[in-house]
Amino acid sequence: MNYLGEEGYVENAQRIMTIKQMIIDGLAESADLRTAKTDLSLLIIDSPTLDITKVVGGMSQRGWSLLGNAQPPAIHLAIDPISDEQVERMLNDFHEVVEEVKSGEADQQGSLAYSGGQGEGYMPKWVRQVFDMLPKKLSK
Repeated sequence: MNYLGEEGYVENAQRIMTIKQMIIDGLAESADLRTAKTDLSLLIIDSPTLDITKVVGGMSQRGWSLLGNAQPPAIHLAIDPISDEQVERMLNDFHEVVEEVKSGEADQQGSLAYSGGQGEGYMPKWVRQVFDMLPKKLSK
């Protein structure tokens, strides 16, 4: 806050929420990925049709480091202020990976270890609360 100032902080927050919406809109094109509607900069992505760990594995092979939750399996994406070009690259990579997983071409599983380093089976209370809201608030 001291470095950015109030105006800079607000601009940064607006940019982050714009990026989040760009990702939600871009992933909405795929019936294989769903995003949860939240008011936060956190974006949760799951799949009704695919092994999400294989999506994480494919994204990892493309240089993306994604965090997640083991139960229920989902990607936990904290949004940072990145360029529009980086958002487009991420979306293109997601779409390519989904097609590769569907075709069986991509089968490397990635880790859904939570950012706290806890990994399999661990879920903070606040993440559980977000997941409890998912059936009511899925954007797709």
